[in-house]
Amino acid sequence: MHFVGTDAFRKISATAIKPSGPATLARVQSEVFVKECAPCHVGSSLGGLDLGASDALQARRLMPSQQDPSMPLVTPGDLSKSYLWHKINQMHVEAGGTGEQMPPSGNGLPQEELDLVRAWIL
Repeated sequence: MHFVGTDAFRKISATAIKPSGPATLARVQSEVFVKECAPCHVGSSLGGLDLGASDALQARRLMPSQQDPSMPLVTPGDLSKSYLWHKINQMHVEAGGTGEQMPPSGNGLPQEELDLVRAWIL
């Protein structure tokens, strides 16, 4: 029997297969930020970083982080100078930041979400 004839192949749900594409802000926002971050980062809460609002996020992404004013939230092309990258990798304290790791569950983001954020920054 070929793999395509197995129950595992035939019963995979359509939602389990995510379309790939360029790592745009819109894609990162919908696949990572809204799901993982926006439940807490809304409106003026948590440093005013509203990860559910595209315009607010676009305006804030190149500004210095409120938790580490020496480092922008995102420095396009440079993970080491992107506070968001440090925060989601639990390296923010070593980079001079403060506060909890993100997400605060302690489990971190799934690897595919980290990869998408990395691709967006780079």
